[in-house]
Amino acid sequence: MIIFVGRQEQADSLFEQLTRCGYSSLSIHGGMDQEDRDSNMSDFKRADGPQVLVAVCGWSRVRCTIVWVRSKLRNSESFRGLCPSFW
Repeated sequence: MIIFVGRQEQADSLFEQLTRCGYSSLSIHGGMDQEDRDSNMSDFKRADGPQVLVAVCGWSRVRCTIVWVRSKLRNSESFRGLCPSFW
């Protein structure tokens, strides 16, 4: 599952809440080092990786959009179109 939010602070907050509730999750946004973003994306794409990714989308009016992904997508190209400015 990918949850798009509008700002970095929202991504961090939601990630922390999910973690506290016991959900295996990761976050990704522009405030992170590129190495951390790459690592989180690699972890999310693994078959045994976290099931939730919280990401910042550049849409100006996004509050929270949940995109349910039935199976893990293999590469970033598969994600294109979910949020045009995400990649």
